[in-house]
Amino acid sequence: MTYLDKTSLAKTIDNVSEALLFGFDIDEREKLEIADFIIKQHGAPYSYANTFAPTDEDMKRDLILFTGELSQGQANAILWAKKQAVFCEN
Repeated sequence: MTYLDKTSLAKTIDNVSEALLFGFDIDEREKLEIADFIIKQHGAPYSYANTFAPTDEDMKRDLILFTGELSQGQANAILWAKKQAVFCEN
């Protein structure tokens, strides 16, 4: 499986979260590609407080957290920042 979705930070994070939850292996090359993709989102347009920004494609949709909760409106920016921070800790 390919975990990196270069059009969507949300999908990439969800794919990696699923792999971590179920103990799937991500090869080292793809881990580096994912890390590079996430780093490039730091401070990009749509970021909250200069954190990791959703992509243009992500902005076209409501944010749905890995646990299934739907986030709309102003709360999205804060949830985006928290979602990326939690992922980066892993």
